[in-house]
Parts: sequence; C-alpha cells; structure tokens
Amino acid sequence: MVLVSRLKNEKVSCKKVVGQTICRVGSTAILPKEPVPINVYTSSDCKWCPKEINAFQKNTKGIKSLVKLNVKNVEDTPNIEMDSLGIFPVADFGNGVIERGRISKLDDAAIIGKVLESASAGRAMRNFQQN
Repeated sequence: MVLVSRLKNEKVSCKKVVGQTICRVGSTAILPKEPVPINVYTSSDCKWCPKEINAFQKNTKGIKSLVKLNVKNVEDTPNIEMDSLGIFPVADFGNGVIERGRISKLDDAAIIGKVLESASAGRAMRNFQQN
C-alpha cells in the first residue's frame, strides 16, 4: 500500500526502445519481460460495466505494452465464485491484488503500482513455498 500512495505523486512514462518497453516511475526504470495480464471480470446484468471498462482501457493506453487486459464475463468463467467478487467490474492483477467497482479511477501510476504490488506478492508467495 505504501508503494501505491508513493506512486500517486510521481510521473509515470513508458516508451519503446529497440523493441523493449521501458517504463519510468519517478527515477526508477521498469523493464517488463512481457505484458502483465490483468483479468477484468464483468457481469451480463451490469449496466455501467462497459463504460467503466472502456475508461479503464483508455487509462492503460500509455502503458499498453506493460499490461494486457483480458475482459471476461463471470458467467462464462469457470472456478469463479460470485460471492468472492462482490461489486462489478473487478480488475484482478493476480496474486491477490484486486480492485473492485470504479476501476476507471485508476490512473497509469496506480495501475503500475498494483502491478508492482502483485509482483511483490507473487515473489513472497514463491519464497514461502520454497521454504
């Protein structure tokens, strides 16, 4: 959480250099090996979800090569419990990092913060499983 609040005040920019995307968060450079998948879950009876998802997609245009959005209807997705999702739409960054509801409010810095938080959580889980 500290990472996300710290990122809100720092400028985020991404550009391609020799086929590799480099994102800068303040003075830190992030070099992704491949785009990070973000699963966005919606429901067929959610009336405002398409507007939220479109706005979220627009917010990721500047970091498009860092993230890959996968929009999924929760009714067509196996192994998802409706009780665990709650409010739609849901943006799942992986490793337990989830944003519910007003995902359009996440700017590129907040999205990168969630991606980094997910990577950090994944690394911690792998270390825990190895020990």
